[in-house]
Amino acid sequence: MKVLISAILTLLLAVSADTPGIAQTATGAPYTIDAILELSGSNAFTGEIYATSLRIYETYVNAHGGIYGRPVHFNLRDDQTNPQTAVQLAADTIAKHPVVFFGGGNTGSCAAIAPLVRDGPVDYCISPGFSPEKGSYAFATSPSLKSIVSAILAYCRSHGYKRLALISAIDATGKASEQTLTEQLDLPANHDLTLTTNQHFNPADLSIAAQVTQVAAAKADIVLCFAGGTPFGTVLRNLNDGGVHLPVLTSSANINRAQLDQYKSFLPPQLIFNGPIFEMQDQVGDRGLRDAVNVLYSAYKAAGAELSPQSGFAWDPAALVVSGLRKLGPSATAQQLRDYLLGLRKYPGVNGAYDFSIGDQHGLGADSLVFVSWDPNTRNFSLVSGPGGLPLRH
Repeated sequence: MKVLISAILTLLLAVSADTPGIAQTATGAPYTIDAILELSGSNAFTGEIYATSLRIYETYVNAHGGIYGRPVHFNLRDDQTNPQTAVQLAADTIAKHPVVFFGGGNTGSCAAIAPLVRDGPVDYCISPGFSPEKGSYAFATSPSLKSIVSAILAYCRSHGYKRLALISAIDATGKASEQTLTEQLDLPANHDLTLTTNQHFNPADLSIAAQVTQVAAAKADIVLCFAGGTPFGTVLRNLNDGGVHLPVLTSSANINRAQLDQYKSFLPPQLIFNGPIFEMQDQVGDRGLRDAVNVLYSAYKAAGAELSPQSGFAWDPAALVVSGLRKLGPSATAQQLRDYLLGLRKYPGVNGAYDFSIGDQHGLGADSLVFVSWDPNTRNFSLVSGPGGLPLRH
């Protein structure tokens, strides 16, 4: 009888965080998961969003049983927005023989870490721009870069932007984004779109006046910018100083209120970002997705924290990994966790329904993306598209 009661309690603890209404505070030795994030350096704005998300998820999941009654702890490690430092931290983490860790937080760091986990452990990269090898131990958050660019071009088509100007930083993210964009523009669906100019700059540059002159001469309808953190601010400032007042569409890497507040005096007439499906909170039709989204909003409200469209980038990987460890138990191996993740079909997250049968290690497609516009006066993001960049349905 004692064995039966123990088994029932263990089962309840294993599923409690995924079942609304069940709450059992976790106690005992913590299950620690390292997270390599950009907590300082040029992408510190973004890194702090991810850190906040992991802290809030940690509080939430531990109030709902943790992993088999053990509390989860995310050990946050700062790579200083430096891929070399990220690799050093990853090597140090791997030496402790973990089942899983998170990081890095940008394309370059994730690509540099990936060879270290060829035989495990599981590494969940918190960057959409990284494309892990299919079937590997490396996973990446958000829809893939290919899906993001596909949605960006769909947004441009559906909103009448036919002449595109591109400004990219010459870092790993910028190069990968530019390559993906040029490939996507060759598709028949995008035959009405023209890349009028393609400009590059070094992330360390303080002035890109020459590139802005080329953008001004190109007579574009919209500027696409693949640069994150401080370099993105450089682009906006130089566009304003050069008299280029066009809508600017950039990635969700720049969705940060504190960062955008600093750019208020030189913002373009409209600043657009690809964003997550949870921005459509009241319009999410699927019950499982809606429940996942409501948990996110409730947890942030309870923490007194400001929810950002980027918050789900770290939240969902944490939720997916914890769901696996709850199913498999805290003694699960890296291979078991990898196979669990690869086997997920229509798993409801705040960024969409995860299905790793689609062929990449992101598990989400373009229909998991919407677009939002920043209002500097209200400091809010308003929805400007439906899923996949298509027009909103009113």
